[in-house]
Amino acid sequence: MAVFDFDRVDADGLLAICAEQWQEGPLLDFKRELPSKDDRGRHEFMKDVCALANAEGGDLIYGIEDANGIAKAIVPIITEASDAAIRRLGQILDAGVEPRIQGLRFRAVRVEGDSYALLVRVPGSFDGPHRFAVNNACRFVVRSGTHVSDLTYEQLRVAFDRTGSLAKRARDFRAYRLQEIMARRTWKPMREGPLCVVHILPMAAMSGRSTVDVASLYREHAKLSFDDWGGASRSVSLDGVMSFATTDQGVGAYTHLFRSGAIEAVRFGGLTGC
Repeated sequence: MAVFDFDRVDADGLLAICAEQWQEGPLLDFKRELPSKDDRGRHEFMKDVCALANAEGGDLIYGIEDANGIAKAIVPIITEASDAAIRRLGQILDAGVEPRIQGLRFRAVRVEGDSYALLVRVPGSFDGPHRFAVNNACRFVVRSGTHVSDLTYEQLRVAFDRTGSLAKRARDFRAYRLQEIMARRTWKPMREGPLCVVHILPMAAMSGRSTVDVASLYREHAKLSFDDWGGASRSVSLDGVMSFATTDQGVGAYTHLFRSGAIEAVRFGGLTGC
């Protein structure tokens, strides 16, 4: 989701965004000013946050002026102290958005003196769809490209069913992989005997939202190995990256990081002297 380092970007980083003419997109939205304190400002803020949460997530940057969606210049915020602004915006979401968006973050970036730009990072949510209250009614919205639109009936149906669907995908993935392992159809022949299997299945992996940088992990495959292996080899395939330890009797252990972000760790579970 991230398009910049949320925790480290500073005023120079924001200046670079403007100098490089970054463009708004599905994951990034520039705002010249903070949301106003009237109903219109509250509703617009909730709409922007819900739209990102109901899609892939993304970042709102308050304090950057844009021209046709292209970052133009920093316009430092001086109208409201950063602590007060973060508290106010958080209260707006607590009061008007349901269910609550977990993992949403605020960060003020000092620009000059007490002036600042405000970053809001909205995660792609698996607790949705999220709605916000406006004029005694509720709206479900989603961000598509640089536009925000109301969810259609079919989109709402899919969104409400997403958590259950992801759980089923995870169960199906694990069942298939266990079947393959039990049938000894592993990437390379495993050592005969009992095997211990662990699967780590992030929801983002099951939804297709994440992909792994295979080239980078191939270079750093040691991160996938365990200290007691005494050394590891590596391999890359269409499925992802694998780090493995071999013995005279076959592969003794491996960690497979799939391109989706799912992880499968398998190792011989019998007595090593056998």
